[in-house]
Amino acid sequence: MLIHTGIRRYRIFVDIGGCSYYRSYMASLTKRSTSKFWVACFTHGNGRRLKKSTATTDRKTAQRIAEAFEDAANKRRTVRQVRDVIASLHKEITGDDLPSHSFRHFADSWLTRKAPEVAPGTLAFYRGAVGKFTGFLGAKADAELSEVTSEDVVGFRNHEAKTLAPKTVNHDLKCLRMLFRAARRDKVLMDDPCEFVSVTKKGVSVRRRPFTIPELQAVLSVADEEWRSMILFGLYTGQRLGDLAALTWA
Repeated sequence: MLIHTGIRRYRIFVDIGGCSYYRSYMASLTKRSTSKFWVACFTHGNGRRLKKSTATTDRKTAQRIAEAFEDAANKRRTVRQVRDVIASLHKEITGDDLPSHSFRHFADSWLTRKAPEVAPGTLAFYRGAVGKFTGFLGAKADAELSEVTSEDVVGFRNHEAKTLAPKTVNHDLKCLRMLFRAARRDKVLMDDPCEFVSVTKKGVSVRRRPFTIPELQAVLSVADEEWRSMILFGLYTGQRLGDLAALTWA
């Protein structure tokens, strides 16, 4: 039996105990207790029921977005095509163009925002991690931010794990999580591609070795008085650089 519910309907065949059933679904809305935004509930062409935030509090707008999601899921549209549908709805309903951000553009603005909030060393680390991911994305760094997927993040993590220690890889991943979480908070992005990407426990083990005498002589030959003292203290005591810098006459 085929049940018609609403204007939009999809049939799903179910075989239970030798009896055949057809179930019909249409895009609907729900809300989570932890969010003010409507969540779209829609059916994929393979029968799976999916949920996705609409990033809007207006019910009518949310319903149209939910239907666009369902239409895209069944027609196997690309991310860019889905965004075009949402952008068209946004323009029709609000009269404004949907803001567009590439990864490079948003990353630059995020780093600018972070500059007065963190220490110079931390900011340098953020810039390094973002720069490496930007290089890994290649031309995709200038595409729409929503086109960056979890597969891109996993690929970047695995690429780094081939040459870097796990701690370094996971630090870079942590930076990306902060960036994409900020994008989601600013409503520039609906889904965080880092959300379900796990840290790595594998990487390259780096063996450290002491400086050779010729290397020490080369460094001392160009060091100023302050650094010469630091180098010699480190050579003879084995203390960390931070501890040496904090030494007093007492």
